[in-house]
Amino acid sequence: MGSIFYLLLLGCSGPQEGRQETGGSTDTLLSQPNYEQILHMGIQKMPRWIEHWQMQGRDFDKMAFKMHRKTDYEALEWPEDYVMQSDYPLKAHQFSHPEDRGVVDLYDYKIDIGADGRVGLNPDSEVAYFRANGMKERLLFMGPSGVFEDAVWVTGAHLLVAGHVQEGEYYLPRLWLILPDEHKYIEFHHPFSTTQYQSEQYLRKKLTNLNFPQ
Repeated sequence: MGSIFYLLLLGCSGPQEGRQETGGSTDTLLSQPNYEQILHMGIQKMPRWIEHWQMQGRDFDKMAFKMHRKTDYEALEWPEDYVMQSDYPLKAHQFSHPEDRGVVDLYDYKIDIGADGRVGLNPDSEVAYFRANGMKERLLFMGPSGVFEDAVWVTGAHLLVAGHVQEGEYYLPRLWLILPDEHKYIEFHHPFSTTQYQSEQYLRKKLTNLNFPQ
């Protein structure tokens, strides 16, 4: 969809490989209603993000997300303990696994917090999973054409990540349903788009304890 947007995992050798479609055609995917059902369950669990995008225009319908592609990926993980202390500003914004199997982080890669508490934004974003066994796994990575904005564990096996991508002058909402233990994700697209958006808009709204630049 647009050469400026790329979504890839470090385990892949290039941006094209990270977006390869596997597991059959779209028609085959649509014959698996469990993904759609899980998506709708997840949407109900993130009212703040849905409301935020509803405020961007009346044409945004939360039920209009459609399955776009399924991607199998090679897991990339390395030893790294989850070390965020209780006083770290991003600690309150992590996504703990419902069965205590680890913690997912969306913001630590994107946001730099200086010694004076001032916030800086990196151009890239990642979804990182700190597993309870002491391993860190990168689930998704995106360049400067988009931002991962929020997430929710729908079940112990399904993580729903919400965000947006930019294609030309247009900003488009996106959802990714990740199955970490199966090393695959399903990407959902929405027909809504807007030119009136700022990339860090939702982060400013949600992470109210951070000192974002004016």
